[in-house]
Amino acid sequence: MNKNLDFLRAFAVLLVFAGHALAFFDRLGPYGPLRLATLGALGVLLFFVHTSLVLMQSLEREPGAAKFFIRRIFRVYPLAIVVILLIAIFRLPQATIGPHHFSGFTFDFEDLIANLSLTQNFSLRTPILGPTWSLCYEMQMYVFLPFLFVMARSMRAVIALYLASVGIAFLGLHYSATPNLSFFAPCFLSGILAYRLMKGSGHKLPAFCWPIFVALLSLLYFSVKNNHYNDYLLCLVLGVGVPRFEQISSPALARVSHCIAKYSYGIYLTHFACLYLAFERLRGQPFALQFVVFVSLFVALSMVLYHGIEEPFIRLGKRITRSNPSSSRVDSTVANLPLALSE
Repeated sequence: MNKNLDFLRAFAVLLVFAGHALAFFDRLGPYGPLRLATLGALGVLLFFVHTSLVLMQSLEREPGAAKFFIRRIFRVYPLAIVVILLIAIFRLPQATIGPHHFSGFTFDFEDLIANLSLTQNFSLRTPILGPTWSLCYEMQMYVFLPFLFVMARSMRAVIALYLASVGIAFLGLHYSATPNLSFFAPCFLSGILAYRLMKGSGHKLPAFCWPIFVALLSLLYFSVKNNHYNDYLLCLVLGVGVPRFEQISSPALARVSHCIAKYSYGIYLTHFACLYLAFERLRGQPFALQFVVFVSLFVALSMVLYHGIEEPFIRLGKRITRSNPSSSRVDSTVANLPLALSE
């Protein structure tokens, strides 16, 4: 268990939640030079760096493209499908959030299929659940990660890949009005750079500096202009910085970070519903009651969905990959990529 990465994941999901909560209560500011409207965006960027880094480590522990894809499908899709179906069945307005109000839209069967398959960006469909927009890009990035893992044997290859991703992103930003994976590729590649840098040795800063570094980097991000170029710079600094700190030494901070990180996917998918049911549907009720309902839903939903859906399917994915010899054909294809790519 990497305590620093647990902290980063917990911090990221709390940023997303805080950004949406402040948007609902119309408290985004700005406050002096700080633009809290980018809270949620920052949380997603941290997720992108974190995800590519930890999945590189996962591929190192259990190599194989087919096994990797199976594990990720069972990790991501079941919970997303359940939450989106519940939103669709009960017609909860969860597409966008505004001051004191959530909005939905009348979706058709094609919208539903695009959302359940997490391909909204390919089909130019609106997310039924707003936060799932980022999952589309994560799922598409997974396709490339086993190949990037092979190339990540060499620092020179990783640097070349990162520079190429920046160049492609700049072209995409210039010539395409529709967001696509190229827009976010440098953010994911920053995580791969962090993975490669963690292979080296060198002086590390004290553990207490890690939360300070993440907080200061966030404050700096809130103070600059909101554009993709600053996104790339933030992710690059984070990727270079991750390997430079000792592991968190505070037992309390480590436990809290691990707990939030453990339930973070459920929090990410259900916090819209918690805010909506507690504060919009119960509008006019005492705030104390609204708050109790919110906290109860927030805790209960994340725990029930994790232990009832997320964790069992994670275990199922692992069992399938450990007992399915047919996956070795795809795995060997990736393993036998020309070594010249990584030398």
